[in-house]
Amino acid sequence: MASTPIARPRSSSIRPHVPQVTPLLYDSKWSQPQALLAFSDMYARSVPALVGPSISGLALQLASLGRVFDIPQLSYWASS
Repeated sequence: MASTPIARPRSSSIRPHVPQVTPLLYDSKWSQPQALLAFSDMYARSVPALVGPSISGLALQLASLGRVFDIPQLSYWASS
């Protein structure tokens, strides 16, 4: 009995969809007004998530805004 070759899909067709991510970089300069302006611009651009800031005071304020506008935040250095 001859074996039947099994057709394999191309690797690109089985690769999961990976969304295109374009990072935006803002510098709050450790300033609340600058951080709020940056958040406002990020919200206007419909960003999916926020990374930072590393200062606890700013991180808490932006986390509160993120909660209201449903934007998750990851602050890598801020205390809990």
